[in-house]
Amino acid sequence: VLFLVLSGILYITSSGNSNRITTAKLCLVGAILGFTLALAGPSLLKQIKIVVYGNVDAPIPTDLGSAPTIADIVERALSFLLSILGMLAIIGLTVSGIMYLFAMGGTAQAENAKQAMKYSVIGIAVAGASLILVQQIVRFFN
Repeated sequence: VLFLVLSGILYITSSGNSNRITTAKLCLVGAILGFTLALAGPSLLKQIKIVVYGNVDAPIPTDLGSAPTIADIVERALSFLLSILGMLAIIGLTVSGIMYLFAMGGTAQAENAKQAMKYSVIGIAVAGASLILVQQIVRFFN
């Protein structure tokens, strides 16, 4: 919250100075990212427990026989990361579609939207292929 206020003060006192405006923008982006991470912290810790133990309600093992194997942990971690990659690619595809709609005949904007759409589709394909590859490797080691 302090950095949100600081970025507001920097904007107000910039008086058209491009360096101060850039500093204010960076401060605002940092504040928003920090706030997002602070809000997402409990969910992230919950997801880490799911990745390591397979279930939120799973007790922490006290003996080696009930501990998860490295292959299980790696599979869950990679599946989690690839699902995030897939979600980001779908969000990118949606944003590029909106960019294309709002291009309104502007060839440069339409080309930027097409490039973003192309890379989003490539991201979805890579995420899907990686997920299949990870599952096959884990099956090989199990």
